[in-house]
Amino acid sequence: MLNKVTQQIKGIVIGGWGNDIVSGMIGNMLNGVTPDTLYAAIKTGGAVLSNINDDSWNNYNNILGSFNIANILNTEFILAILSKNRSDLVCIIINTPGGIDWLNKQLVDIKSRLSSNQPTGPTWEVSK
Repeated sequence: MLNKVTQQIKGIVIGGWGNDIVSGMIGNMLNGVTPDTLYAAIKTGGAVLSNINDDSWNNYNNILGSFNIANILNTEFILAILSKNRSDLVCIIINTPGGIDWLNKQLVDIKSRLSSNQPTGPTWEVSK
């Protein structure tokens, strides 16, 4: 059953709904991230996605399949989707010195994780 659902989602992604699917995935990844956590990550060069476990990364990869997310995941796209539901995070990214550079580095890591089916977790964490 799960395999059938995954195949249906892949069909939707490939069929033109990729932006919406990836947007939802990014929103889900950032669930629970606070402006304070994000600010600390930017200032320390850390990341806010250390809470995503290997199973979740593998599920994201299964949904995306061979879909080329590099065409979607860029700074403008992330800021646009965040501005719809998480304008608090957009303000932190834009107004914190180095915020855009930090976001670009995070996107490299996210793209790497989403284009790989390797079962290793993210190595970036935020000091608390």
